[in-house]
Amino acid sequence: KTAYEIRPRDWSSDVCSSDLVGVFEPRFLKGTLLICLSFFMLMLTFYFLLNWIPKNMVDLGFTVQDGIYASVLINLGGIVGGYSYGYVSGRIGARMLAPYLFVLLFVSIVVLASLSSSLTLLYAASLVFGFFLIGCMGSLYAIVPMIYPARVRNTGTGLAIGVGRMGAVVGPYLGGLLIAAGWQRLAYYSVLALPVLVSALAVRRIPYFGERVGEEPVFDSTRASKPLSS
Repeated sequence: KTAYEIRPRDWSSDVCSSDLVGVFEPRFLKGTLLICLSFFMLMLTFYFLLNWIPKNMVDLGFTVQDGIYASVLINLGGIVGGYSYGYVSGRIGARMLAPYLFVLLFVSIVVLASLSSSLTLLYAASLVFGFFLIGCMGSLYAIVPMIYPARVRNTGTGLAIGVGRMGAVVGPYLGGLLIAAGWQRLAYYSVLALPVLVSALAVRRIPYFGERVGEEPVFDSTRASKPLSS
């Protein structure tokens, strides 16, 4: 546990009408829709880029091996990004940090798309892109359990991930359509990066379970340097 928590409220009950449809109860509906939208939009961009970056590298005149190295660097950046997100979000809160990561992810995608001649810069941009990409993904996995009580938490998490997989199908398909239509690389990268900005707007508005409308989670700065008691 961390010092960032939702303190229990007497009015918050974890009794739900059903394990399967409880996530659609009025008190959870906003959170369910927003987290599903966030997953869908992020995964759309996520899988478009993971599928097309190696091919784009070849189209720019680099070798297949160069494209593979870029993919490796994306994953290495992701390792650092995921760890860094976990460390920082434990101090300022997952929902507070996530929108900034999504905006920085958008910027990193546009920068990556604007590079074409320098392999070194493309590698560096891939590393930075991976850092923010996996950081954003980690933020959604950290936020979704906070939306629901224990009884429907697995259902809500599974639903959000499932909707995200739909985005994983749509993203590469849309990328193929734009490329076949003759769009320039910077143009279709920028357009297919826009969904992460939608995620940035959605994720900040996700209500946590046990939280009054418009209320911020309680943060106790005096306890930030030590774990909470069980």
